[in-house]
Order: sequence, then structure tokens, then C-alpha cells
Amino acid sequence: MKTSVFFGLLACLSLVNARVTVLDSSFNSTVEEIRKVLEQFDPATVKDVSFTLLNQITFTLKSASLSKFSNFAFTTLSNDGENIRAKFSHPEVDAVIDSLKISSKLLGIDAGVPNLEASVGGLTIDVSLSYSTTPLRLTSLSALAQIADASVKGTASLNGNIIDISVGEEVVAVINKKAVEHQDKISAVIMKVANKILTVVHPNSH
Repeated sequence: MKTSVFFGLLACLSLVNARVTVLDSSFNSTVEEIRKVLEQFDPATVKDVSFTLLNQITFTLKSASLSKFSNFAFTTLSNDGENIRAKFSHPEVDAVIDSLKISSKLLGIDAGVPNLEASVGGLTIDVSLSYSTTPLRLTSLSALAQIADASVKGTASLNGNIIDISVGEEVVAVINKKAVEHQDKISAVIMKVANKILTVVHPNSH
């Protein structure tokens, strides 16, 4: 999901750097190409993963999958040569976790997620950014994500205690409120990462 937004953002900036002033059919064509590439990995699945963090905490995972992430769109887009406003939408993303275990003898932790199914629907991300072209960099960015519905069902365990997880629409308002509260911090992180990528892609734009 975030990968889709990043690819679209960088594609948009690349078009700007190529002196494209109208970002309609050209941009939509680029986004469609990105979507087709992502479709090849949708659903994405990882299996039999095991690693130890800081020689203390061991993670093992039987399998996990993420699906429907390639079905995204930029529903609005405008560019005046220095500023871009865009709205990214995603109808639904599903995730499934099968047997995740976390253990640490030092910390006395034996936890896990035997099974978990999560779905997020109606995601929209409003983005407003300013940029420079010499070199190509973001000079400001504001991004706000909101969701229409969410569902999480499964079980978790902690030192032998089993916890049933069931989350529905009641958390939507909480998630959206937190997104607003932390909008500035999240935007700053996205901007920092995007500029690092642009430093590699366009080290000396003129």
C-alpha cells in the first residue's frame, strides 16, 4: 500500500523533471504500468521465516500474505509547476498471518499469533507537496490517510494465555483520529525517505 503511494509519488516527480507540464494521460499511463508490475506480486506471500534480533528475541513465521494491494488509483491530481495535490484511493487490502511466534528467554517472553486475518477498506490518502527541480527534491509535504472500515480477527498468545482478537468498525474513528494527530510526524518521515530516494535517482538534476 505505502509502496504504491511511493511509486506513484516518484513517478509524478520524474515526469516533472522531464519537463512534463500536463500530468493527465502521461501520468495515468505511468501509474498503470506500475500497477501491472505490482500485480505480478499480488498476493505477496512469505513462508518459513526465522531470525533472531539482537541475539535475544527470536521470530519464527510459518506464512504471511498481503493481497489486493495493487488495486489502487490516483483519483485527483493537479500540478502548477511547483506544487502537486493528489488523492490516492485504495478499495481494500487484506493480510493473513499463520503461526507467528516470538520468544526470548532473557525477557521471559513466549508470545505468538497462531492466526490472524485483517482487512482495511476505503483507504484514501490526500497528499499536498512542493518541490524544486534543481535538484529534484521535495521542499514540503503533507499527507493524511483515512479509512472507511477495518476488520481484524484471530488469536494471540502470551506466556500460555490465549487472547481472542476481534476488531471491527469501532476502531475506524480511533485510527482516523490518530492519523490526524500524527499527520505532521508521518509526513516528515515520508518526505525524508522520498528525498533520500530522489538523491539516488536524480543526484544532479538541472
